[in-house]
Amino acid sequence: MDVGRPETGSATNINIRINAQGEGRFEYYDTGGVIQYDLNDVITYKADQVLDSGKFKLSNAELNELWEAINDYRFFELTDDYRMALGSSYAFILLEADGRRHMVDNIGMEVPEIRELVEATDAIMPEGVDLYYGKGFVP
Repeated sequence: MDVGRPETGSATNINIRINAQGEGRFEYYDTGGVIQYDLNDVITYKADQVLDSGKFKLSNAELNELWEAINDYRFFELTDDYRMALGSSYAFILLEADGRRHMVDNIGMEVPEIRELVEATDAIMPEGVDLYYGKGFVP
């Protein structure tokens, strides 16, 4: 998951990776005002853009909460592209689980299911690891 930082006017995002054992890492990085993608449309940034990083471990209960949110908000059924030039919502989510792989890229447009997933993830993050999904354009 890649989302914004909860500071107004910040060009800083946070990238979070969590494996099936609940081992996670985060990196706050300076976007320079531009979101970059690789050839597979996955968010990328360079090591010199990283401002802060760390590791964490989720409990089995926290992993279950996250998996329930993924299923409750039907992540695997969401469209893969919710991008428009209006609004400040932003979330890039790539999930590989149960033999499935799905990616959702959301910039500008308000998507309630994505907001719920970002908030569910934020709720289980360790203190000091804060996720932000800004106000988006509601079509």
